[in-house]
Amino acid sequence: MALGDIRRQFNHTDRLYRHITKTQAVAELEKDTLVFGRVTSVDRNGATVSVCGDFEGHLPGQEGPWTLGTTGKRQAMQNVVPVGLQREFIVLEVDKELGNGRQGKPVLSARAVDKDILWKRMEQMHEICTESCENFNVKITGANTGGITCIMGGLPAFIPVSQLEKKADGSWWTQEEIVASFSGQEISVAILEVSRTENKIVCSVLRALENDRLRRLEVGALVEGVVRRIEPFGVFVGIKGTRVSGLLHVSNISRLHVDNPGEVFKVGEKLSALILGIDYDYSNISLSTAELEIVDGEVLSNKDQVWANAGEQAALFQQQLAEDARY
Repeated sequence: MALGDIRRQFNHTDRLYRHITKTQAVAELEKDTLVFGRVTSVDRNGATVSVCGDFEGHLPGQEGPWTLGTTGKRQAMQNVVPVGLQREFIVLEVDKELGNGRQGKPVLSARAVDKDILWKRMEQMHEICTESCENFNVKITGANTGGITCIMGGLPAFIPVSQLEKKADGSWWTQEEIVASFSGQEISVAILEVSRTENKIVCSVLRALENDRLRRLEVGALVEGVVRRIEPFGVFVGIKGTRVSGLLHVSNISRLHVDNPGEVFKVGEKLSALILGIDYDYSNISLSTAELEIVDGEVLSNKDQVWANAGEQAALFQQQLAEDARY
């Protein structure tokens, strides 16, 4: 066989091998699968991405990386998909028939990958808010009759008017007042609800303020509260500024013996107390008014005087805690 014939046979075999390899690569691609690729070119219609070796996929302009920032505006394709970019893409469509042009190229999306990551991250942030009372800062982007629009973790979110702190005069904010007071501002919020299926993220300023108060609760802290319920074993006290309650056990009401907590306190009565113990999730909070007594039995005889001196007694208690911690 002549050298030229050998070369032609080799080139034919090589082309056939490449065709089979590409066909097999496409066969392995299925809708919704993740692939790793490298951007090889960009034009106004999108980008060409090398996947599965040297096989090319098409990234439409609307499927570029998710770049929704605090301004709410998306950047041009060439600014966020530079040639040489290597990253994960998800397969949107696959045409198993290879041909010229874009026929046969799998249609890819970077946007879907990014949104999935952002939603997973948002679900984690919601869990942190719920379990650890953490807050996050958001940038306000606008307002409507229902509340404030903002960007939370790269995704659009909403703060209902009912979740804003009322104005100093106790009235609710109007849309005009919200725009004037909040536009462009960065505020601290807690996440109330995250629903990927409904494309909804609801945030709250009120819950963020409550979280701040909860994080200040610690052993030795002086709190104010209202009696919510009375039982033979003690009094449940709603802690001011929060939705949690603490238990003032009958043995911690006074340094003198108390038989019936109902003879000392009434439902709706305000009081001050020290925190003796607290769980990490605020589910169990132990309170004491006995530690606020200057004279044994003072809670039983002169509660108003005990509340008046509560700050000084709390300071002494906290000082003792600090000294004990050093030994």
